[in-house]
Amino acid sequence: MFGHRKSWSTASSSEFKLFPLNRAALSIRSGGNKNQGGSSQGGSRRGFTFSSLRGAGQPELSKRLFRLIKTQNNLIGAYEAAGKERLSVGTQLSDWGEQTGDDAISELSDKVGVLLSELGEQEDVYAHNLDDARSVLKTIRNTEKSVQPSRDNRQKIQDEIHKLKMKEPENTRLVVLEQELVRAEAENLVAEAQLTNITRQKLKEAYAAEFAATIERAEKQIILARHGRRMLNLLDDTPVIPGDTRPQFEHVDQARQILNDAEEDLRDWRLEAEDVPVSNQIDSNLMPTSVRADTSYEGEETLQTIPSVDESRTQGGTYLPHGTTLVGGGSSSGATNGQGGASKPRATFVEDVDTPNVTRERAEVIGGTDVKMDSLVARYSRPMFANEGYAKEQQEELELVQEVPALSLKFAMPPVAQPSSWLRAATDDYSNPNCPIKIAHGTTTLAFRFQGGIIVATDSRATAGNWIASQTVKKVIEINSSLLGTMAGGAADCQYWLAYLGMQCRLHELRQKRRITVAAASKILANIVYSYKGMGLSMGTMCAGVTPSEGPALYYIDSDGTRLAGNLFCVGSGQTFAYGVLDAEYRYDLTEEEALELGRRSILAATHRDAYSGGYINLYHVKEEGWVKHGFNDTNPIFWKTKLEKGEFSNVTSELV
Repeated sequence: MFGHRKSWSTASSSEFKLFPLNRAALSIRSGGNKNQGGSSQGGSRRGFTFSSLRGAGQPELSKRLFRLIKTQNNLIGAYEAAGKERLSVGTQLSDWGEQTGDDAISELSDKVGVLLSELGEQEDVYAHNLDDARSVLKTIRNTEKSVQPSRDNRQKIQDEIHKLKMKEPENTRLVVLEQELVRAEAENLVAEAQLTNITRQKLKEAYAAEFAATIERAEKQIILARHGRRMLNLLDDTPVIPGDTRPQFEHVDQARQILNDAEEDLRDWRLEAEDVPVSNQIDSNLMPTSVRADTSYEGEETLQTIPSVDESRTQGGTYLPHGTTLVGGGSSSGATNGQGGASKPRATFVEDVDTPNVTRERAEVIGGTDVKMDSLVARYSRPMFANEGYAKEQQEELELVQEVPALSLKFAMPPVAQPSSWLRAATDDYSNPNCPIKIAHGTTTLAFRFQGGIIVATDSRATAGNWIASQTVKKVIEINSSLLGTMAGGAADCQYWLAYLGMQCRLHELRQKRRITVAAASKILANIVYSYKGMGLSMGTMCAGVTPSEGPALYYIDSDGTRLAGNLFCVGSGQTFAYGVLDAEYRYDLTEEEALELGRRSILAATHRDAYSGGYINLYHVKEEGWVKHGFNDTNPIFWKTKLEKGEFSNVTSELV
């Protein structure tokens, strides 16, 4: 791009003519004026591919970097292919020299082939270094993805406010929207700061590594090329007349020494380039390590206020000016809220270091309502984006199915010093009966193995404290066509993690081209929930399936990460009553009809005695070819049918004994 070789003759390098640079070509940015910039055909345009289809669904903020990373992947593949071709050329040169019958050519072609092969190895090393630099850019791309929803949410609220002001200026919903906008602005302010921090750091880190790899490749190839030219000097190309014989090649030891010199020079090579320091003053939350949220307020004031509508209108809809931080302040003696002369809390705008000219503005209270800015209090408590924890190979394979997981493994923790301890103290009602968050428990689920597979049965009642929230909850999660999971504990936890387990099972099938075993699926779930031990999860589930390698397999997993294999499990508040029936009648050689009836009768006993179990009986039979559903039946008719036909439940009578 910067020069052009005049001739491919044996002329010296001083004859290479350099064309002067065109100032307009100093930028190749495609968005500029194409008449003044470089050629619009500077890069090869690829046709429609699966990668381009995935790129079309990327958020607008990360679309360009996504395309760049995919293009870099093609570049890396080209260097890897070039390295393999160079190795092939070296091998073929050696083979050709051997069959010439000339001892000098045979010896030197073999040694030159070794040098060419080493040049190919350098191409492969360079490709791997490029891939490492490309992986660093993925951090920026993933952060851009996580920031896009914050921008969209802020813009959506702004548009809705503008629409309401145009149609119904007196609408009371404006107050709520104004408050939501302040929260959205605060969250976006943190997200944008995190994005610019990680972008600058990772861009510097990625291309510092790439340029270092380029210098290494160039200098090592120069070393090999210089020794290659030394090797060629050992070949006597003096012409001979017909009948004369060439003297015997006497430089075998010198040729071997040249290879040894090349190997030693490569071993002693050290990178000598200008150091590119990367700042290490960024914390795990993508904020400067020296910055901390200001949470000290006068008079123990913890509420924060938001700007008025008039001030916001003069700012073009921006409620928190860029570069400012809204923190709690003292009271203003000149402003009262009309209630006994009590002063309003006043919000102070603190200037950032990067924006010293930001105007200080006083925030007013909308409708006399203070807004607690949780997002700003917790602004440095967690990053906007966190790595999903997949291995590099899993990430690459995951991109073949969907670009990012549908379910994130990272949750937002409370903005306290030790979230795990806080959650344990707030939710553990066994050790602390007065805990503020009481998770209601109540259900009956069971599963047992028998010679024909596995029976899974559950009730369908969902309770929220002391009242029945639903009578028709499906407590059997169909993980895939051959694997079932049950729900006991918090409904949200069970649904979330079993849905995530289903995704992991599908990815396993795509990667391994075979069905996942029940043991592996249960282990994945146990490992995940163990990492959140003591953080408020409430889950007791069973994984049931039949595979050719395992036969009927049944595992119990709870929210502490416990994983047990067994023949029979009951989980929930009604398990005592279900166990009473199962312990009396269970055996492994049950027929299919007997096993289905035993599962139905066990759930019926639990719904009859346990106040938190009831509704319908959900019954499944899991076989090797997949699961079969055997109805979702109301317990009331089954109860009376069992009483009338079998004479059971004799305690239910209209007569007093």
